[in-house]
Amino acid sequence: MDSLEEYLAGELGPAALRDIEAHLSNCAACREEVDGMRQVSLWMGALKPDQVIARLAPLAKPDSPWFGSAGEMTAMALIKQGKAAQAAQLFAAIGKNNDVPEQVRARSIQMASSLGVDVSTAMPQTAQ
Repeated sequence: MDSLEEYLAGELGPAALRDIEAHLSNCAACREEVDGMRQVSLWMGALKPDQVIARLAPLAKPDSPWFGSAGEMTAMALIKQGKAAQAAQLFAAIGKNNDVPEQVRARSIQMASSLGVDVSTAMPQTAQ
């Protein structure tokens, strides 16, 4: 499901929201992914950075429908570990990925830039 990340971020219109909720009612795998992302989001402040990174590792990959959200949380955990350069590269990769929702891409580009990596040419047109 391509729109799971937008669903979690509350960025879907009514028709798409109904479609996703109907899908989630019948798909245990997608329901599990959504629940897992919600859980990590809620626990982000309580978990140690290495725990966040480990829990999100399967989802923080460019081919994952959760790459944007999971990648952002992973990058923030990397910053907490003092690994700003790695975080900047991850933010840059999120910003360059056209499969990531536009708002997440724009935010990631700003974060990469604040960490010294210029990916402004990848910024979505409406966010520039």
